[in-house]
Amino acid sequence: MKIIGRRTYSNPPLHGARIVSTVLNNPELYNIWLKDIKVMADRIKDMRKAFRDGLIQNGSKLNWNHITD
Repeated sequence: MKIIGRRTYSNPPLHGARIVSTVLNNPELYNIWLKDIKVMADRIKDMRKAFRDGLIQNGSKLNWNHITD
């Protein structure tokens, strides 16, 4: 099992790299990817803000700005 596991994680398959190459080298797919990344980043920012606001609304007196800064 150790040998099988080592081969699996030490030498990942090429299909992941091929997918990345396909997306980054195709202008249409690249633009879709950029839009998806923007949506994901905005969602993370919104969740962090909601978390910080929830802590404050529930009575925390600490400064939680580091969560959103």
